[in-house]
Amino acid sequence: ILGFAEYDIDNSERPLSLPSETGVTNNQVFYVVGKWLEDHPDKWHEPRGHCVYWALKEAYGLKD
Repeated sequence: ILGFAEYDIDNSERPLSLPSETGVTNNQVFYVVGKWLEDHPDKWHEPRGHCVYWALKEAYGLKD
């Protein structure tokens, strides 16, 4: 989860809009993904990377 989030913040080609100026704590990222999984049990069979992406996308949106 953190590797995905850190790669997104450090790579301008990634589509997510995670806050890089103020930063995001590890606990915030874990909470977002955990809460998304709780709210979407129908997606548990999907690849883990997809679920992390969908959770972070829903929470932070896409870059302009």
